[in-house]
Amino acid sequence: MINNFFKEIKKHKGIYLIGLPGFLFLLIIGYIPLSAHILAFKRYRLFDGVWGSEWVGLDNFEFFFGGSDWLNVTFNTLFLNSLFIVFGLGLAVILALFLNEIRNIVFKKLSQSLIFLPYFISWMVVSLMVFASFSSDGIVNNLLLSLGLDKVTWYTKPDAWPAILTGVNVWKFAGYNSIIFLAAITGLSSEYYESAKIDGA
Repeated sequence: MINNFFKEIKKHKGIYLIGLPGFLFLLIIGYIPLSAHILAFKRYRLFDGVWGSEWVGLDNFEFFFGGSDWLNVTFNTLFLNSLFIVFGLGLAVILALFLNEIRNIVFKKLSQSLIFLPYFISWMVVSLMVFASFSSDGIVNNLLLSLGLDKVTWYTKPDAWPAILTGVNVWKFAGYNSIIFLAAITGLSSEYYESAKIDGA
């Protein structure tokens, strides 16, 4: 079996060389970091590092599930991710449909670039933008004051954060996802649209 594997590589070495950068990228970015999951079974100390920290087995899981907050934490995780999926993908599909209907090529490319731009902004910068917007002297509170309304201490209002986090997540990822959906839409044959028009769609 091993001999067959090496024969296959030798026979098609050009193809495997082409795929080697992608394989290495996947290995380094996707799989090697998974080894850090071992931290779930260790009492991590910064100075001891990942491999030098004490092995505690399932103690961390017992601590987490032994407390009273694990149901609340799990619900919040599932709830927020549901919001991200529903609103993020929903807006991405709508954006893709709108972009598909634009006939002016220059405006279409400019629009794609602008809605794709937030995807490249790091989460650190995004968190600073959120803080600048919702801090006590932030943009939102200054806007409320200009409208004659009272300031809101957003960081002490837990009910507001699902909407804020969903808005930030949608703003960051909807453009990226819309480009993927747009690629799928533009891949559809024009014959489908013509037959739909004939059928009265």
